[in-house]
Amino acid sequence: LHPPLLRRFLQRVAAEPGASVEATFHGTRAESVEQILREGLDPSTCSTGAYGKGAYVGTHAGVAHQYADPDASGLRHMCIILVIVSDRFVKGRQGVMPPKTAVDRLVNPTQYCFVDDARLYISHLLTYRVKGVKCRRVGGGWNDVFQKELSSAVHRAASGQRSAASQKDLAANSAS
Repeated sequence: LHPPLLRRFLQRVAAEPGASVEATFHGTRAESVEQILREGLDPSTCSTGAYGKGAYVGTHAGVAHQYADPDASGLRHMCIILVIVSDRFVKGRQGVMPPKTAVDRLVNPTQYCFVDDARLYISHLLTYRVKGVKCRRVGGGWNDVFQKELSSAVHRAASGQRSAASQKDLAANSAS
């Protein structure tokens, strides 16, 4: 609990009666945790930038998990961030500092890019390990088997394809 950051956040909530407060998630590396907890998320230091330059949060933990790179012992770190979301946001564009909060999509966004740190408050830190999944360095990143399988399932669902296991189940059910 960081009283000055909480006070700033609550003052902002009070100043925008039509805005909603949502719980979101921010995955990060172990070396960034201490600074984030001490100072909050700083939009000027976040570097991902897919939907603009700013501080990123995901509307569900699965989004943030992609950015919670494991440390050498396999631990990952994710912050629960309370955010102030108004009905005034823009579709984000890579490499551009948006004039206000940006989103990945205008309807049912899964990621927010905040340019105003007063709209963000870190309420909790989750430290976790994904069991049964081996992560190993590959080139410049991590080979995350969970993420690879999730991405494959999303791609199959989007293209209407079935996995080999579901095709086998379908064939077995058709035969009976």
